[in-house]
Amino acid sequence: MNADDIRFLSYYLIPTDWNIHLIDRRTNEKQLEQIQQIIDNAQLLAFDTGQPIILQQYGDVHFASCILKIFLRSLTDPLMTYHLYPELLGLSGTLKRHNQIDIIRDLIIEKLPAQNYTVLKYLIEFLNLVSIYSDTNLMTTTNLSLVFGPILAWSDDAQMNTLVNITLINTFTEILIARYTELFLK
Repeated sequence: MNADDIRFLSYYLIPTDWNIHLIDRRTNEKQLEQIQQIIDNAQLLAFDTGQPIILQQYGDVHFASCILKIFLRSLTDPLMTYHLYPELLGLSGTLKRHNQIDIIRDLIIEKLPAQNYTVLKYLIEFLNLVSIYSDTNLMTTTNLSLVFGPILAWSDDAQMNTLVNITLINTFTEILIARYTELFLK
């Protein structure tokens, strides 16, 4: 799966009716098996035709959301990378709000691998769009960060993945979503 696949999934997930809980839904066993097969094939594009997989065949928009979450969880190195984890923890709560945006922008632009940055940008763009409709779908930046924070960044040292650190990562993720324009478009 690559940045184009993430972009494809996020555009597929943009509903015509924002009154659905896109991100916060459980998937049944059969759907999980289908999702794992798609991820195991490492692409959403069919190899023989180059055409996107028709996600509508799986029944609902939540299938694409699950693909996205399972893909992010299955990465060997998280999207925000093991190397950056200590720096991410250091950002939360210690910087002044006006400085925080500049420092976060520098961190994600300069220290994230290019492909990770591209995937992160598409993902956060989508989550920002979902949050705009939070009055309808109840997916606020806080709710989205609770779902996506722990799957964007974690430590390879299990002892570092404490509730306190996960809370800091969720705060970081919430800033990414809420301040998308300042972080990614300037």
